[in-house]
Amino acid sequence: MSSQADTIAALQSLQKISAISKKRGDRAIFVTSSVIEALAHLRSRSSDSIEQAQRAIATARSFQLEEVTSEIPQVLLLVCVIDLACSLTIANISQLKTQLDTLKTMLDQTSGNNNPSETGSFLIPINSRAGSETSNLGGSNIVIAGTDGRLYLKFSWLPSADIYSLACFLSGVTWTHQTSSGHQAERFLREGLTRIAESTTTVCRNPTSLPTLSSQFLWRKSLECHMKIHFILILSLRTEWNSARKLIQELKTIVDAIGPSLSPSIHSFFLYIGGVIYQGNGELENALAVFENPVLREISSGNYGDSMFRCLNDLSTLSAMNSALILRDPAHPEHARWGPLLSSLDPICSNHPNKNIQIAYNLIRASPHTDDENISTVKQKVFLTRALNGAKEVANTQLTCITINFMRFKFFNKTVGEQAEKSSLAGLTQAKKLGDRLWVSVAGGMMASTLEVQGKPDEAQRAIEESLRIAARNPPLLQREMEEECDVP
Repeated sequence: MSSQADTIAALQSLQKISAISKKRGDRAIFVTSSVIEALAHLRSRSSDSIEQAQRAIATARSFQLEEVTSEIPQVLLLVCVIDLACSLTIANISQLKTQLDTLKTMLDQTSGNNNPSETGSFLIPINSRAGSETSNLGGSNIVIAGTDGRLYLKFSWLPSADIYSLACFLSGVTWTHQTSSGHQAERFLREGLTRIAESTTTVCRNPTSLPTLSSQFLWRKSLECHMKIHFILILSLRTEWNSARKLIQELKTIVDAIGPSLSPSIHSFFLYIGGVIYQGNGELENALAVFENPVLREISSGNYGDSMFRCLNDLSTLSAMNSALILRDPAHPEHARWGPLLSSLDPICSNHPNKNIQIAYNLIRASPHTDDENISTVKQKVFLTRALNGAKEVANTQLTCITINFMRFKFFNKTVGEQAEKSSLAGLTQAKKLGDRLWVSVAGGMMASTLEVQGKPDEAQRAIEESLRIAARNPPLLQREMEEECDVP
């Protein structure tokens, strides 16, 4: 785990390499250096890290049509992976489909190339031919002389099987943004998990050292954990809690077996999604205990490298936001912490590079539990407008659904008129699109209430019966809460 100082030093070295290789006409070295620079920026915690990474990727791509790049397909594949990762990091939804198609095309092209190997090693040509200086290389495994008389730099990345597993994971994450229910994402994640299982049990046909095999095994198990974490979040999005619990037990088996060898982010994610499942089932005290666990909330920048710190810091922010949703209830014994907690989140969330966190924060700010709390209707509308516009911009169906339904509850509750009916219908439509039973039942109850005050008792009765039928499939604690608080006539 590199420190920020190490990252800065590495970037300076890479920029010097780029300058020298460009001057020497070493196009392949220049492109490779630019790609590694992009990767370093992506892992950095600087405020403009994504912008800098995208700039380095653009530099690398400026030579993509030159003949020499045909010799380095793995580098071009890495370009696609980093480009997609940048967009996912900042929720740049408009680019995801194109970037995923580009990655797939590059994978198809690479699969027909003999360069990708089981070991993951590949060669970068140097603009110099082997000569008397080659003898100075001794037993170097980094600079080697090729059979064609040229010199090459030897790199190692991922074996071909692992590249496909990684592509399945990235496809799953991308499709979660592209579709509401997550079924397409689920298909890719299942395929990725199958590939990992196959690669873990397949005997490598090439001689490989024990440390390399151990490293590959740990990488695959780490990717398997990340896939299962994302899978659990998709199931939670659809309120399929039994399936989510089953999968978290599978994840626990891996975490317990491998333990400290796994990255801190996996341990923190494992803890966080456990809290999500508690909260989704109405077990709020258990959820709060998880979200306020020091592992999630007390992140010291000095203990982690740049990329790990950024990941853990975002999880800490999400945990604080989940805590805020629990503490907002005036009946909660620790409700007094609600205001200070929101204030502490403001500088972090207001301009967060990930738009989804900005949107969720605006939604929380707009939703005090009671009308007598210190927020005006004008301010509420400002926060809700920001949340709704942002959710639509990044195509986040869940946040769009919650925002529209909250707007209906706040501004059209027991209101007569066409706009009230349209608002209720929009909320119900979004909830069904999301596939979340809880929000379908809540939105259905509000639809029934609207139809009742509109003087449509038969339609209202059908709507409430449908809402109650769906609500009966929610966890028992949520059913009781809905009976007490849901707007059902």
